[in-house]
Amino acid sequence: HYLPASGGIDGKHGPTFLEVWPGGLHEFTYVDFGSYPFVDRQAGEHPVIMNSSKVEPDPYFDNTPKGAVGGRNGGKNVGLLTDRDSGSACCVTVSWKDDDADENEQDRQLFLGISHRKTKRGLRHTGKYNYVSRIYVFETMPPFDVVARSGYFCLGFAPTNTTTTTTMMMMQGGDGDNDASSSLLEAMQSDNEQVWGATNEYKLQMEGVDFECPRIHFVTGIAEKVGDEDTVIISYGVNDCYPRMIEVSKKFLLGLLRP
Repeated sequence: HYLPASGGIDGKHGPTFLEVWPGGLHEFTYVDFGSYPFVDRQAGEHPVIMNSSKVEPDPYFDNTPKGAVGGRNGGKNVGLLTDRDSGSACCVTVSWKDDDADENEQDRQLFLGISHRKTKRGLRHTGKYNYVSRIYVFETMPPFDVVARSGYFCLGFAPTNTTTTTTMMMMQGGDGDNDASSSLLEAMQSDNEQVWGATNEYKLQMEGVDFECPRIHFVTGIAEKVGDEDTVIISYGVNDCYPRMIEVSKKFLLGLLRP
């Protein structure tokens, strides 16, 4: 993901950076499309990777699956998820005030993105390649230190009736007739033979528990809604079968990061 930070790293570099890893140490590299080969290279081959100056903070709510026994792991207790967050979509700007900030201190601007992990292969009672996502916010200038992270969540199927469309929208609340109308239209589109199985089957499963969301939800984009800078549009794929878009308030997303 490209980070439009200004000022560069050392006063010589330009304003563009590429996010490489959002999790672990936040990794990024400098990109300049005005000069070939576009990136600084180390030993003539690999781009020069730079890291955040701080380790990532603990998630605000820690709902990480703790482990599973069996499968291809010889009966050893292992983590369910891959060891590091991968990138999904980035970024929109949000206003943020640190918990220890003076009450007269102005909010600062941060970038907000979405990352993901998936379950490892060969785990008993857990389907492989089950995806979960999280929200993270970070500084808008190098070294792009991560400030806060949410716990994991999933996004929902397309509706098959006029009920609420996604778990996140349920938590947000709706707008009566407009929500019912849009849900009905989407239900009419999703209740067909091409996507019926993806809509109703292949649910997220961890440690023998099925959740009411798809096994694979993969966030592909996040952008501010035109004319409403307090709302974002998130696009994602469902079980590699069909796309969805949802509107979510920035306030709601920030609520996943702090009390």
